[in-house]
Amino acid sequence: MQARLRPRVEFFCPCSPSEVFDRVRRYHEGTDPKSVRLQMGQSHLGILLPQDQIHYWSPWLDLHVGEEAGGGTRVCGRFAPSPAVWTMFMAIYATFCFAAFVGVSLALAEWMMNTPQWGWFLAAGALAGWTLTYAAAMVGQGLGNDQVHQLQAFIEAAMRFDEADTGS
Repeated sequence: MQARLRPRVEFFCPCSPSEVFDRVRRYHEGTDPKSVRLQMGQSHLGILLPQDQIHYWSPWLDLHVGEEAGGGTRVCGRFAPSPAVWTMFMAIYATFCFAAFVGVSLALAEWMMNTPQWGWFLAAGALAGWTLTYAAAMVGQGLGNDQVHQLQAFIEAAMRFDEADTGS
């Protein structure tokens, strides 16, 4: 079984990083500014959905904008859940992994002492919990799929955007 990874975005632009940020900013201002929210840093660009469209499974797009040695700019990033959702899932996975470790350790200790090995039930329950959490994450990715396409369409359109598109 192969784990499903978060979708990625990667492309090359022949312009400078500052021009990439300017293109995104101009496109955002020229279209409906409420279609997405932007967070811009020195080399990072966050594209988020408007507050009224966000639900628990909503993705956001975090892009790294870096200058290439031969000229031009490489833009790469990932779609991800909000940091709070990601942290919660990691905490749940860590809890189930710890419970499985305790269950296996307990079962092995009980086996060495020739006593009933009920620690295997704890390990099996932890594995079941981990599997249900993974299934919930996959369902969540499916629920946020349309929004992933919305964010991807925005960045693709912004990179095709030119001054000629504004009529100036």
